[in-house]
Amino acid sequence: MFTLSGGRYNIKIFFVLVVIIFAVYGKSIFFDFVYFDDDILILDKQNYLKISNIKNILSDPVFARENDKYYRPVLNLSFLIDNLVYKTNPAGYHLTNILIHLFAVFSVFLLLSYKHDKSLALLFTAVFAVHPALVKAVAWIPGRNDTLLTLFSVFSFYFFINYCEKQKWQNWIFCISFFTLALFTKETAVITLPLFIIYLILKKLNLKKYVSIITILSVITVIFFIVRHFVFSYQTVNPSFSVFLNSALKNMPVILKYMQMTIFPVDLSVIVSKIEINYFIFSYTLFLFLLLFFLSRNNKNSIRTNLFCVIWFILYLIPACLVPNNNYDSHRIYLPMVGVFLFFIESAEIFYLSKKRLIGTFIILLFIIFCSISYIQTDKFKNKKIFWINALLDNPQSAVANANVAGLLTDAGKFNEAEDKYLKAISIEPWESKHYVNLAVVYIKTHNMERSEKYLLTAIKLNPLNEIAYYNLAVIYRYQGKKEQALEMKTKYLEVFKIQNRYDKPSEIKL
Repeated sequence: MFTLSGGRYNIKIFFVLVVIIFAVYGKSIFFDFVYFDDDILILDKQNYLKISNIKNILSDPVFARENDKYYRPVLNLSFLIDNLVYKTNPAGYHLTNILIHLFAVFSVFLLLSYKHDKSLALLFTAVFAVHPALVKAVAWIPGRNDTLLTLFSVFSFYFFINYCEKQKWQNWIFCISFFTLALFTKETAVITLPLFIIYLILKKLNLKKYVSIITILSVITVIFFIVRHFVFSYQTVNPSFSVFLNSALKNMPVILKYMQMTIFPVDLSVIVSKIEINYFIFSYTLFLFLLLFFLSRNNKNSIRTNLFCVIWFILYLIPACLVPNNNYDSHRIYLPMVGVFLFFIESAEIFYLSKKRLIGTFIILLFIIFCSISYIQTDKFKNKKIFWINALLDNPQSAVANANVAGLLTDAGKFNEAEDKYLKAISIEPWESKHYVNLAVVYIKTHNMERSEKYLLTAIKLNPLNEIAYYNLAVIYRYQGKKEQALEMKTKYLEVFKIQNRYDKPSEIKL
């Protein structure tokens, strides 16, 4: 029967990680929703997240909308399970996020401790567990997708290297199972297959011995992309190769930003809209990596392992670079950063064995600093108001932050201030129709119907499938006594709503 090596010791380590993680993130159990995708994925889908709808949950894009580009069945399934237990209570969803993070971190420990000193592995794992760059993945409910991806991908790799060494069928099965779960969590997991092959090559293992497992993993990958193709087959427009190429060229500098973030997690924003690289800090980061790589040059095995770690970091970031209109969120570094910590333990172990007290003290000091930063950063996800105010303070040039703060101001009846923020959002993203619709709502509330109509018509011109624009125009025309125009807009609203929201019910408009 399959067992993890170091059973009892690993159990003790697991409970140490429980204490560390709950000490930093436990307070998030008392947090609310922040209304940044969590409202769409959970609150707006109460009629969707049901056992009777399991077929659609596993076969729909995650947002179940016409322009959706993300296939995340495992994420949807996790929300279904939470919804069955907690309904709309945010505490349960936050607790699940913490638990997923806990198991993902434990999987990282198993990987770091494989063939390495366990006490050093624990120190590095503790730092990883509280790394400030990962706060959003834990404290923001939809961020769990990257912790799930890491959990499954790391376990898949862990069992793969166990299979390479021991040739046990149990490891073979677990490797394939976790790889499949990772694929259906996020497309990024496709990188795991070439990483397996690169590992075999760098370790100079006989590739013929592993043809069976590589073939099966390849077949599973093909099946996944066939399924994904059918999921999005209803869409009439799909991004061309040139779109992905242009995105890759535009977003490639984000690798430098993420590399800097692994050592110096500064300037962390809950919403990021552009790449900002501190080249002074990046220079120190690059110097540290090169120094560690240089110091391990006398050990050919370490050189190959460190090269693999660098490849791990870069390859897992490439899918994020291909995304058009990338928002450069920090939680996307979760899985790539495992490669960085593999690099650290490989490079530092030889010095740790001779200077445990010095290196151990340095890592503990880093752990304390990261704990403090993460504990403070977590508070930014306390509720909707705190989240969006911090988003605007962190990034004043974020259109979505300006728009959502404008929404808070609208709810508070501060319409003049809300108008200013919506206009700022429009100046940043003049192509985004929803900003015009939201501004039009402000004008409806202040009974300025002419200006509201103007912005709604602009919104429709920018996006003919913006159903909310038609809805509000119907409301305006009804208010003005224009019954024929109101009926036309109501009909158009229902048509577009049916296209955009395949499982929800439209709002009623009484004419």
